Amino acid sequence: MTKSYVYFIENVETKRIKIGKSINVISRFSSIKTSNDCEVKLLGFVEGGHDLEKKLHDRFAASRVRGEWFTEEIEPDVMVIIGGGRVVDETEIEFLNNVIPLIIKIIDESKAISDRTNSDEAKDHLRDVRSLLGSSMGLVKTLIDMHEESTNEQA
Repeated sequence: MTKSYVYFIENVETKRIKIGKSINVISRFSSIKTSNDCEVKLLGFVEGGHDLEKKLHDRFAASRVRGEWFTEEIEPDVMVIIGGGRVVDETEIEFLNNVIPLIIKIIDESKAISDRTNSDEAKDHLRDVRSLLGSSMGLVKTLIDMHEESTNEQA
């Protein structure tokens, strides 16, 4: 069964927060980022699907602006949800948003290698990258470290 995630995206200008779900948070964030006329940032994500998303929408119903967008007053609760009981700080959010373009580049390059070479090793690498990305925010750094290590081995 494919894992699903509930993500939290903030409109930087209005401070409103979107609560949505996706099986590919990075791709979904990228899509929202390019289709929005203002800056948005990914606050984080947690494992969970439709049931969790609905539960959170119901929990914050009084703060709903429209659709999946909520007022900034839910941010403290969102930060605890993302942190698994601890508050996530701005440094972690900034880090996540700085590495997203790198993650997308890594995925695109891995896919290009896989398509070009059609090798099992390239396909395995792409599968591993996708698997790591889907696991949690903490694994983003692991992914970057792994990529740097493999680049150093090839040099």
